[in-house]
Amino acid sequence: MRLLLDNTLVHQVGRVLDSPIESAIRNVDALGLFHLAEHILFAEDVIVSNFEANSTFERTASILAILEEAGLIGRESGSSFFRLEAFTELEYRAACEATGWRVLDELMGLTARGLTTLGKFADEAVRPEGIAPPPLDSWLSDPHFLAASPGRIASLASLKATASVELTILSCPPLFTALKSVRAKTKHGRERQAAAVAAITRVCLNQELAKLRSAVYAPAPQRARMSHVVDSLFRHKLERKIEQEVLRTSRGDLERVSSWFRGSALLPLPLFALHALRGKPLGSPRAILEAARLMRDDSEIKGVRHWLGKLEDQEASSRGKIRSTAFGELNRLAEEIASHLSGRKFPVFADLLNGGSFTVAPHSGEWEYSPPMVEFLELLSRRYRRQRRFLAAIAEELATDEQLGGAILQQLGRSLKP
Repeated sequence: MRLLLDNTLVHQVGRVLDSPIESAIRNVDALGLFHLAEHILFAEDVIVSNFEANSTFERTASILAILEEAGLIGRESGSSFFRLEAFTELEYRAACEATGWRVLDELMGLTARGLTTLGKFADEAVRPEGIAPPPLDSWLSDPHFLAASPGRIASLASLKATASVELTILSCPPLFTALKSVRAKTKHGRERQAAAVAAITRVCLNQELAKLRSAVYAPAPQRARMSHVVDSLFRHKLERKIEQEVLRTSRGDLERVSSWFRGSALLPLPLFALHALRGKPLGSPRAILEAARLMRDDSEIKGVRHWLGKLEDQEASSRGKIRSTAFGELNRLAEEIASHLSGRKFPVFADLLNGGSFTVAPHSGEWEYSPPMVEFLELLSRRYRRQRRFLAAIAEELATDEQLGGAILQQLGRSLKP
């Protein structure tokens, strides 16, 4: 499955890699780094829009060039699985038109106060470098705003993402009306509202751009707070299920680690990356990405990536029957994770980890240990492949690991700050 990442995530990672080695890292930037490591491990193909202001594009291109030169985003064949993706002005205008209705839908679930509150999180962590909040108040007070000429609209499209919010509002008059209504109810905090509207617009626009390339949008951590559609990836849905089940058991260090990021992000923790990198002798942000790239070629990781890719494709399908297959698999896996953590014998997660063998008691129907049975184990291996062993290991590790936070800080080689 192809992923579309926003420029914001790339810039977050750039800030971390550029920061002095003795400096603390913002929680949200560290989370973005681990999410990028997870994409390196488990994404088949990644694109980033280049339809941006020159300063934004140049910053993104320079960071990706550094990653590529270091061998962090290249395939074994030598080609890169990360690339900048071009969009035409016509495509971008169409995406902005569709985005207006998405933004309107988001606003319908927010009060004026809620939009102002959301604006607190719409700082530089959700904006690409080079993009400023829009003059929303000025637009809404202009009685001739919606009367923009075709030439004006064409010129806005030529400005690329710099004018995305203005072009989106112009393309959807009901959105303009809704925003005016919110403005009429607001005396203070309009700047925050403008920042929130801009962030919501970029999230929704990236969702539309992803559709144009048959991709799924994976937002930067704090940007995910800007939309009620957070877990677009099957991988994120599954990680959230694991996180919820582990937290429910009240064991391990996951609750403390989750609290570090809960104030700045709604995405689940990148548990797949944290598990894959656990125990590796790292010690710096670059070492985390280097380890992820090295492990990408591991047969176990390849198998999980292929399995996730199939489920991502099913999840993104336009056919309801195919999407329901992915939904059913998510529920089955959640059930198995819950069963494993509660200590029940079926499903057989724990025993898969230990390589045990089983049989069924003829009268009770209960699962019991038995001497090795080749035929049964062959059936078991077909049903519970490596992905289930991988998920079982994640759940077991998180449920019992009392040093998770310390391990993350050791991997980063840095302290964290809000």
